[in-house]
Amino acid sequence: MTNKIRMGGKTFEETPTGNHLAKCTKVDLNWTFMNNEKACLYFTVIEGPHTGSRARAFLPKRSKELAKETGSEFGPNSKFFSLIKKLFPEHTGNGNEIVEIDPVELFLGKIFEIEVEQRAGKNDESKSTAIVIDINHPQVGW
Repeated sequence: MTNKIRMGGKTFEETPTGNHLAKCTKVDLNWTFMNNEKACLYFTVIEGPHTGSRARAFLPKRSKELAKETGSEFGPNSKFFSLIKKLFPEHTGNGNEIVEIDPVELFLGKIFEIEVEQRAGKNDESKSTAIVIDINHPQVGW
C-alpha cells in the first residue's frame, strides 16, 4: 500500500463583484473556520466573461450547545432558513416546528442567479474572496 497524495493544480479565479448566473457545484455542511461552523455553498459561474470563476456562500450555524438544546442547527431567524424560505418555501413549514431538508438535493447541480461581493483578505489585502451575498432563481426558464 502506498501513501501518495497529489498536490498542485488549477487554482480558482474568484468571481468579481456583481450578478452572475452560476451552478452550485458543492455543498459543505460542516465548513469550519476558527471554530465557527457554517454551511458553505460553492458556485461556479456558467456564462459570460467570468465563466469558471468561483464564489461561496457562508451560512452560520448555531453553536453545538444551542443546536443540541433547540434540536436544530439553523434557527427561524438564520440566514440559511431565510434563504430556504425564499427559494424553496414548500420546505420550510411555518418556522415554529422543526423540519428536515436535504440541502444537497436542493442546491447541488442547480443553477441560480448569485450576487457576489469581493472582500479583501484580513491579513493580505491582495487576496480577495468572492462572497455570495444573495441567491435567487434565474429569471429565464424558472
